[in-house]
Amino acid sequence: MGNHIFISYIIPCYNLENCVERCLDSLSRQSLETDEDIEFIIVNDGSKDGTLGILERFVSSEKRAVLIDQENQGVSSARNAGLRQAKGEYVFFLDGDDILEDDASRIIYEQCRKNKPDILVTNAYLVGEKFDWRWGWNVCEGLASGNYDVEQFTRNTDKLPISFKTYRREFLLQNNLSYDLDLKVGEVYAFFFHALAFADHITFTEERIMNYVVRQGSTMRQWDIARDGLILKTIDRIDEYSQLFKFDIRHTLSYNAAFFEIVDLFGATKYLKTYPYTPQIGTSLKQIKQKKAFNAVLTYFLRHSKKVDNRFIVCFVFSLFPVKFAYKLLRGGLRLKHIKNNR
Repeated sequence: MGNHIFISYIIPCYNLENCVERCLDSLSRQSLETDEDIEFIIVNDGSKDGTLGILERFVSSEKRAVLIDQENQGVSSARNAGLRQAKGEYVFFLDGDDILEDDASRIIYEQCRKNKPDILVTNAYLVGEKFDWRWGWNVCEGLASGNYDVEQFTRNTDKLPISFKTYRREFLLQNNLSYDLDLKVGEVYAFFFHALAFADHITFTEERIMNYVVRQGSTMRQWDIARDGLILKTIDRIDEYSQLFKFDIRHTLSYNAAFFEIVDLFGATKYLKTYPYTPQIGTSLKQIKQKKAFNAVLTYFLRHSKKVDNRFIVCFVFSLFPVKFAYKLLRGGLRLKHIKNNR
C-alpha cells in the first residue's frame, strides 16, 4: 500500500448474492496512478443468503478490502459502521448492487485533490437490471461544473441531487454527521441535507462515475404501505435539518423540488401506475398531505415550478381535490393515455 489512503468506498450489503459480484468486480478495477491508496470497506448486514461467502472470497483476494460482518441492523447502521472504520481522506457510500465506472477513482481523486471540497457531486448512469439499457443521469440540471458555496449551489441548480456524492471524512467527523438510525426510508436524503447545512465548499463535475442499477425488486419499487408510511418521520427530519442552514433554503426551488420528489418516491406516483385505490393508500396519502412541512413544499412547488411535467400534474391534482377523488381521477387519466398510446 502507499503512504496515504485517499478514498474509502463504504459498501453495505444485505441479501445481494445475485448481483453483488458485479459491484465487487468494479471495485477491483479501481486504481490511482499515484502513491495514494484506495480502500473498500464492505459491511455484511446480517445477510441470510450466500452474500457473506461471496464477500469473504473477495476480501481474501483483494488486499485493499476490509469486511465487517454484523447482525442485521439496517443500512444506516451498516454505513455508520463503515464510516467508523474508514481511513480515507474522502468517503463514498456505494450500494452493493451498483457498479463503479473504471475511472471513478481517478475522477474523484483529481476533483478532490484540486478543489478540496467538503462534498463532491458527480453524475451517473441509470442502468437496467439486465444491462439492456443505459441512460446518462444528470443530477444537477442547470448547473455547470465548478466550485460553489452552499447558497450558490442551491440557487443555481433546478433540483438538489440526492445520490452520488463523495464526502470529506474529516468534515463528517468534525460535524458529527452520520446516518439516522431511526429513519427507515429516505435516510440517504436526510443525511445529505444534514451534511449540506454544514458544508462550506461544494464541487460539481458533470463526469459520470457509476452505474445506478434500477432493480424491479428493489425496496423503493415494492408494495409496502406500512414501510412507505415511515416517510412521515423523514419529512420531519429533513424539515428540521433545513432550519440549520445559514440562509432560508426552504425558499429555493431546488430544495422544494428535491423534497417533493423524495416524498413522491414513497407516495402517489409509486402506486398510481400499478395499484387501484385502497383505503390503506388513501390513509397514507392523507397523512402525507396533512404534514405541515410537505404542505409548504407542495405550495411552493406549485407556485414556482419552471415546467409542467407529470409530477407537477400529480401535485396540482392532489392539492385541489380530496385524496380518493384525486387518485381515481389520475388513474383514469393514466388509463386513457395507455389506450391512446396503444392505438
